Amino acid sequence: MVLGVVLGMLAGYFGGKTDKAISLLVNFTLAFPPLIFLIAIVTVLEPGLLTLVVSLALIGIPNFARVARANTLAFADREFVTAAKALGATPFRILTRELLANVMLPIMSLALVVMATLVIAEGSLSFLGVGVPPPTPSWGGMLAAGRESLSQHPHLVLIPAVFFFVTVFSFNRIGDWARSRVGKESAI
Repeated sequence: MVLGVVLGMLAGYFGGKTDKAISLLVNFTLAFPPLIFLIAIVTVLEPGLLTLVVSLALIGIPNFARVARANTLAFADREFVTAAKALGATPFRILTRELLANVMLPIMSLALVVMATLVIAEGSLSFLGVGVPPPTPSWGGMLAAGRESLSQHPHLVLIPAVFFFVTVFSFNRIGDWARSRVGKESAI
């Protein structure tokens, strides 16, 4: 999230070649299907928790960068930014003091929806056997381990599946609520 917001704000504020370079990088990353991209990274690098976290972070960066860029573009021409420029504020000060607070509200609502997506991605990788190594618990790993004895012990699959569903559903609902609040705040 942090790297995506920084890249998006830099692209939106400075524009020109900076915007083109960052947008090209973001669009290049978005061109790959996320699950295939994750599988490729996890299988090429040494499987482990660190590799999985870095891989999941890489697929989240473009979403945050695009939202941060769009909001930076929307707020960069406002009066408070013009006043800060007139008072001699540096671009760093304008980005951190004037624009960051306005960009973070939609970013935080997006973070909840992206979190749900990343939980699904991690569960999918663990279910396929390329996610979190077996001693570490994972809902995808639990589902994969329980499918062999599904007919005799359905609770081994049902319990992790219910918690998996409730967690993702909760992130999505809270994210939708936050997004609707952001829409109401921006309308004021």
